[in-house]
Amino acid sequence: MDETCSIDDYTIKLDDLTGKQLSVHLFSNVQNIEEIHEKLMTKELACCIIKAQLVLDPFQIAVAANKAALNEKYKQLITRTLYTEVIYCLSTSKNISQSLTTFGISNEVKDIVVVQIYDTSEKKALEKLIDSVKGQRVPVSKLPEFSNVDLIKKTYKIDNEELKVSSLLDSVVSRISDKISK
Repeated sequence: MDETCSIDDYTIKLDDLTGKQLSVHLFSNVQNIEEIHEKLMTKELACCIIKAQLVLDPFQIAVAANKAALNEKYKQLITRTLYTEVIYCLSTSKNISQSLTTFGISNEVKDIVVVQIYDTSEKKALEKLIDSVKGQRVPVSKLPEFSNVDLIKKTYKIDNEELKVSSLLDSVVSRISDKISK
């Protein structure tokens, strides 16, 4: 068995209405961000890539991905594609460009979260994705080591008073849910 298959990923079935499944992968020390960005723009890679420092837990992505998949199903995408919709749904901003800038990759980013959404009846194209990323594949369970809690609190406008009555993850998910339900 290929060693890369032993890495723990986060895979979850999305809302039954979508017929889709979500897989989340974590990579560190990525050396070819520009090349990956180009492959995303030309749709050579079917995924979205998010700065790992802004992801506290894969559940945060699952909430955004589920909403994006439902928006696609009901032809209510705010952005042009399912994957940009995931990034848009992660953000509290209503500005698409700002959402993509905040959560999407830039040349300085070295630690990334790769998100794939696919029909539950099909196999995901993981091999092509893994071959495209020149970096170390890391178990998703190590995501908290890459999260920047201060940046997450700033991005989602969460103060210490709120954290006295709620966990950071609950506050983040509440922000995502509040935005996407409007």
